[in-house]
Amino acid sequence: TFRLGETGLLAITGPTGSGKSTLLAALAGRLSPEAGALDWAAGGRPAVGWAGQRPLILAGSLASNIALAADGAAEAAIEVAARAACLHHLLAERGLGATIDWSGSGLSGGERRRIGVARALLSGRALLLLDEPTADLDEETAARLRATLREVARTRALIDW
Repeated sequence: TFRLGETGLLAITGPTGSGKSTLLAALAGRLSPEAGALDWAAGGRPAVGWAGQRPLILAGSLASNIALAADGAAEAAIEVAARAACLHHLLAERGLGATIDWSGSGLSGGERRRIGVARALLSGRALLLLDEPTADLDEETAARLRATLREVARTRALIDW
């Protein structure tokens, strides 16, 4: 049980297998918690943006995959979210219109995770749950993404590990 403010960054830490991903899944409503509660400072249950370890990738464009959580989002907003999620190289090489197949072939693990992060950022939801958002990234990209997340935490609540 814990109280979460309307803004800020909460990092969940612990050894492998200690339940960090399970906690995030429960907070996202993907599991029913056996005990405990989330006390949201704003009251009620917040709208949640979720970026899991294996984000859903659908056949379509890079833009359509990012916009899954924000139907009708403008291309400019999608690009802002992609850049915030440090997808600069993918954008430069292939652009927002890049074709992605149903299995996400040609995407690295880090790119897949960052597509999930961009989707969560674009969602505009009050609480973002990010499951290992910097895994599979080089140190420079991971540092830039962490800086982005700290900035986002000024206006929304983020929980990651």
